[in-house]
Order: sequence, then structure tokens, then C-alpha cells
Amino acid sequence: STGDNQAPLALALPVPGGGPLAPQRAFATLPLCHTGLAFAINADWDVSASRDGVHENSQNENVISRAAVAFAQAAGQLGSQLISISPLQYLGDHIPLQRFWRRAREAFLQALFAAGVPCIPVEVDEGEEQLFADA
Repeated sequence: STGDNQAPLALALPVPGGGPLAPQRAFATLPLCHTGLAFAINADWDVSASRDGVHENSQNENVISRAAVAFAQAAGQLGSQLISISPLQYLGDHIPLQRFWRRAREAFLQALFAAGVPCIPVEVDEGEEQLFADA
């Protein structure tokens, strides 16, 4: 574990299939804990000895900062043409139980809004919706 800004980081966003998105896990190559987010994050986490969670420290906060920026960039670039749901749905509909993942979820939300990514569905024509960003 280096805490390096160049350490590999991967986000895996499931393609929506009509039903609700399922909560995913964090990975450090192998599966770790559930995050409450509806996408997986594989990174160089500083993990607990039992691998049932990650430590609350600057290395893992750096991973979340990088992941939040990457998520916002991907959501902005993919847009509604490729992903038919709001990026907010990838943040899950239940607040995570662990404080670290609650704070991570907030970081992802802030990154979306800071990047001006359209997230809020608004009706533009009779029955037609479009995502709206308030930035």
C-alpha cells in the first residue's frame, strides 16, 4: 500500500437492466466489504487484517477523492445516451452503515455537482424527461 496518486484505480458500473441497481463491494484485487454504492471500486486500499473493511485514513480518503473525480468524469462523458439512469442512482438508495462509506458517498455526490453533471430528471416536453444539473 503506497497511497500513491498513480496507483491503479478501477470503477465498474453495472449497466441498468430495468430493476434497481444492487449494492456492490470495494475490491483490493479480492473482494472486501459492501460499500452501499451501486458500483464496484477496485483500488490499493489500506484494508483491515480481516479484509472486512478499510481503514479510515489519508490513503483511503485519497482513493475516494480520486474515485469520485473519475466517477464524475465518466458520468459526464457517458451522459444519458449510454446510461439511461441518473448518476445519483449509482450512489445507492440506502445510506451506508459505515461512516467511511457515508463520507465516500458524500464525496461522490459533491464531485458530480462540482463537475456540473446532469443528475436530476426534469420534464422538458409532455412525458419526456431530461437530466438537469444545477451548477
